[in-house]
Amino acid sequence: MRVHRNTFQMPTAHTYFDIRQFNGFYLGDLTRQVVYLTFDNGYEFENLTIEILDILKDRDVHAAFFVTLPYIRNNPDIVMRMINEGHVVANHSNRHRNSSTLSDEDFVREIVETSAFFREQTGHYMSAFFRPPNGEYSARTISLTNDLGYRTIFWSLAYMDWVTDNQPGREYAFNRVTSTIHNGCIILLHGVSRSNVEALPDIIDWIRDQGFEFLSLYDLEPWQ
Repeated sequence: MRVHRNTFQMPTAHTYFDIRQFNGFYLGDLTRQVVYLTFDNGYEFENLTIEILDILKDRDVHAAFFVTLPYIRNNPDIVMRMINEGHVVANHSNRHRNSSTLSDEDFVREIVETSAFFREQTGHYMSAFFRPPNGEYSARTISLTNDLGYRTIFWSLAYMDWVTDNQPGREYAFNRVTSTIHNGCIILLHGVSRSNVEALPDIIDWIRDQGFEFLSLYDLEPWQ
């Protein structure tokens, strides 16, 4: 499989304010070769998450899964498997709406309802990480998230992998991820991507072969 040249350079993001003041992250530890593997799960497609979990178990990797309330309701066995196998299961809202367009009350409800339903259905507390749907946020919403005791998790590596009827294939997914790995990389993959599933074993092996370590979101500290 062809691998693009990689200089392990982390990206930069420019906003009107520093998200770190509200416990927002799109990068982890920049001083070490570490990565944080995360998946967004708004709905299930062809039981691909089961295949992802099988790969992660075989490779002894723990990831974070950001799930919506409907996902929890429709896939209780998969969610329990995530928990039982030591993965972070975190909040991706109820209705997957643009956070920045919601009122304070509606925005808080999106997070709180999802967390409460998770607790009711699983008997476990949801990990206190929130990923805004489509990465849409404002200073107001990220501040509200922080007030609820959540860290907001964005990403520094992603690609358009969520279109289920337009999957680019194993080699594309592998090269797209490996060509942009960097210190402190927060990887975002979608659980509905067949290309991701096909490439994931090789992606994990390649990342480790380059000297990187997979860390948990619980290990995140503000980057410098």
